[in-house]
Amino acid sequence: MSGKYEYSVQNWYHGMSPRECRVWTAFIQKFPDRFDSVDYNVRVGSGSIAPEPFEQQYPGLWKLLTQKRIDAVGWNEDIPTIVEVKDEARSTALGELITYSTLYKETFSINFDVPLLLVCVLVDPDLVSLFAERNVEVVEVEADLRGLRV
Repeated sequence: MSGKYEYSVQNWYHGMSPRECRVWTAFIQKFPDRFDSVDYNVRVGSGSIAPEPFEQQYPGLWKLLTQKRIDAVGWNEDIPTIVEVKDEARSTALGELITYSTLYKETFSINFDVPLLLVCVLVDPDLVSLFAERNVEVVEVEADLRGLRV
């Protein structure tokens, strides 16, 4: 299996903020051969149940709005890697990756542990060992985030 998109520098990556785009671009430039292809804004989980009037007017939209969204899934042949992109890696990033891992396996009927990758500019030093305990690879990159809103 492979991703829908070429793993290359783009002006924008679906579902990422301008800051995340800069961080991801820096990662691609630093590791141009890391993945064969990639998917962006990958929805996982079942989402929540829509309020009745909303579901009648916009069938299925509530599910899309409330599903969890993975920043990127990088592909090397048939092996996916779940990627979270942050400017500052905090405990929320760890929680998201753990959640995404479980939901990705359920959503796509995967029966093996999917590698987890956190790409960031800065990681909280108190969390480095926690990421390692959960088998999350953390890669820090340099990205100019000046002038970009959070």
